[in-house]
Amino acid sequence: MSRTETLRREIAQILKKEADTQSDIAKHTAEANKHAADAAKKSEAAFKSKSVSLRSSYLRQADSFLKKAAASEKKISDARKKLATLASQKSSKQKSLLASEKSDRDKISREAAKERREEMNHVRQVTSMRRRALTIQPPKPEPLRVLYLTTNPEAFGEGALRTDAEVRNVQNELKGTLYRDRIQISHLPAATYEDMLRGLNDIRPHVVHFSGHGGNAGILFDNGSIDNPTGVAMNFDKLARFLSATDNPPRLLVLNACDTLNGAEILLDSVPIVVAMSDSITDIAAATFATKFYSAIASAQSVGSALNQGKAILSMLASAEDHLPQSVSRDDVDIDSLILVTPV
Repeated sequence: MSRTETLRREIAQILKKEADTQSDIAKHTAEANKHAADAAKKSEAAFKSKSVSLRSSYLRQADSFLKKAAASEKKISDARKKLATLASQKSSKQKSLLASEKSDRDKISREAAKERREEMNHVRQVTSMRRRALTIQPPKPEPLRVLYLTTNPEAFGEGALRTDAEVRNVQNELKGTLYRDRIQISHLPAATYEDMLRGLNDIRPHVVHFSGHGGNAGILFDNGSIDNPTGVAMNFDKLARFLSATDNPPRLLVLNACDTLNGAEILLDSVPIVVAMSDSITDIAAATFATKFYSAIASAQSVGSALNQGKAILSMLASAEDHLPQSVSRDDVDIDSLILVTPV
C-alpha cells in the first residue's frame, strides 16, 4: 500500500473516532443534564418535606445524582480532550497527505515527461535517419534562383504590409553586389498557393522566400480576388507537402513573417534549411532583414553569415529586432559553410 493510501486510511479512522467521540459527548451531556435535573428535583423535595427522615433521604439522593452528573461532566471533559487530540492528529495527517499527493503528482509528471522525452528522441532518431537520405546537393554552376512570394490580402486594412517595398529594396540592393549576375529574383506578388506550385514547376527555385502574414499555425496566402481580397491560411504540414511535391525541392526556405519559427521543424522534411521569425516582426525590420540577407548571399557569403548580417543590421534599428530571425537545419547541413552563390 502506498504512503498516500495509508494516510487516507488513517485519516478515515480518525474521522470515525471523531464522530464516535462527538456521539459520546452528546450522550454524556444528556446524562449530566438528566442527573442535574434529578438532583434539583430531590433538593426541592427535601426543601418542601416536613419530615426530617424524608428530607435526609431526599438530600442523599440529590447528592448521589450530583455525583453522577459530575462523573458525566468528567467524561465530557475527557472526550473533548480526546477530540482535540484527534483534531491535531488529523491536521498533521492531512498535511502529510497533501505532501504525499504532491509527491505522487510530481512523480507522475516526471514519468510522463520522461515518456515524452523518450517519444521525442525516438521521433528525432527516425526523422534523422529519414533526413540523411535527403542530403543537400552542392550548387551547380548556374545562377541562384529565388522564388519571391509576397502576399498582402489586407492591403488597405490595419494588417497591411509593404511587401512591394521590401522586394524593391532587395532588387535595388542586389544591383550593387559582387555577384549580382549569379542570382535571379522571380517575384510573384499577391501570391496564391497555386502560384507557389507554378513557381516550383517553372522556376525550379533554389530558394523559396515568403513575405506576408504568418503565425504559430502557418502562413497566409492571397485568394487572387480583385474585388474581395482575403487571406487563405495554409498550415505548416500542408506547406511542407507543397514544397516536397517537386523533383527539385528548394535548398532554403525563408519565412519572413511573424511567428513562423514554430513550423520550422516540420518543414525540414521538405527543405534542408529554414529561416523564420520567432515572434512578431515589423514591416521595417522584415524589409531590412531581407535586403541585407540577400545582399550577403549575392556576395558569395555563407547562409550563416547572411543570417548574421541580417541580424546585425536589425540590431541598429530602434526596435532592436535582431533576436527574431532564426534558422533551423538538418543535422547534416552546416549553414556556416554553405554558400549558395558561386562565382563562375
